Amino acid sequence: MRTLLRRIVLIGALALAVAAPFVGVVLTGAAHEATGQTDPLVDLFTIGIGVLGITAVGVGAVILWRRPGNLIGVLLVVGALLATGMSIAWPIAVYRTAVAGEHDILAIVAIWFGLNAILIGVFVLFPAVGIFFPDGRLPSPRWRLPFAAVVGMLVVATILQTISPWPPEMGVVNPLALPGLTPDVGALGGGLAALAVFIAAAMAVVAVATRFRRSVGVERAQLKWFVASVSLTAVLFPLSFATDVGPAYLIDVASVVAACLIPVAVGIAILRYRLYDFDRVVSRTIAYGLVTAILLLTYWVAILLLQEPLASVTGNENVLVVLSTLLVAGLFQPVRRRVQTVVDRRFDRARFDADRTALAFSDRLRDETDIATVAADLDGTIREALKPTTMDLWLRKSAG
Repeated sequence: MRTLLRRIVLIGALALAVAAPFVGVVLTGAAHEATGQTDPLVDLFTIGIGVLGITAVGVGAVILWRRPGNLIGVLLVVGALLATGMSIAWPIAVYRTAVAGEHDILAIVAIWFGLNAILIGVFVLFPAVGIFFPDGRLPSPRWRLPFAAVVGMLVVATILQTISPWPPEMGVVNPLALPGLTPDVGALGGGLAALAVFIAAAMAVVAVATRFRRSVGVERAQLKWFVASVSLTAVLFPLSFATDVGPAYLIDVASVVAACLIPVAVGIAILRYRLYDFDRVVSRTIAYGLVTAILLLTYWVAILLLQEPLASVTGNENVLVVLSTLLVAGLFQPVRRRVQTVVDRRFDRARFDADRTALAFSDRLRDETDIATVAADLDGTIREALKPTTMDLWLRKSAG
């Protein structure tokens, strides 16, 4: 019964996360229509939070489905639901304020939730996951007091934002506000919550670094996946905030995709699905990135060099585009093989050496007929390429 209830809750959480971005977009449109104001960045933010929420809830649900009670799975689901709920709360608040006025109870609840949910959701979804990753425990008992202090700061911040009056521009009166307080108290609570999240993020970095330094085997492989995804997000997110026009939207999309990779990497690490393919993933990512850059540069140079000669002969730019495209298509496989070999030699050395050892053994096997020599050579090749802890070789006896 408990298992069935748990699975129903997980399916419901996943359904809510999937529905959230669609509901958020519809409510944002209604808010735009009611107020006569539009903001494309709000729409993009709603969609981005929705995609991140679907990814995190999906990964967390799979973790909890496979490993009930796993703390990392709980953090992913709770944090994602808080974040996606915030993306729904704000358009509700804007719409109800414009339609029903300053004392509308639904607008009041939505504003309260929106003020408090985002930073708490970010805290649960990212720093807390980093602090408890991968085993669901703090790095050591000495971390209990600092972590409890951060949680206490968030609780105090939530209380301050609950009992303080809201600024007049919100258009809604906080019925829980205490007499004599000013909106500055709520601003203080928001700043305290932001400070708590910042301290928690620093604690997560220290926790991951501490674990990585002393980790071996499975834990080291788990931390590699997590560190790689966080590092990519840490590069792209500041760029998305620093640029606001033109191709910045592409950076925004890339930053959201990078953030979605964090729960995906966490899921791979916790469930240990293809855990030791990390070096191969990094190698392929770098190789295809380099190949793309080389081919784009080749395409651009080909157009630049052939533009004038072909224009004087054919007078048609389509011929230039076709020839440049054929050139790039013909170069793809040779360039990819060469770049992949170079990158594997640096970033996937173990697989590169293993492939080279196996190839050398196959070359020697063509000319060898003595079974004892072949067996000894096979034993040495496997030990060198795979480095097993134990190994046995069975040979079937001949009929004679």
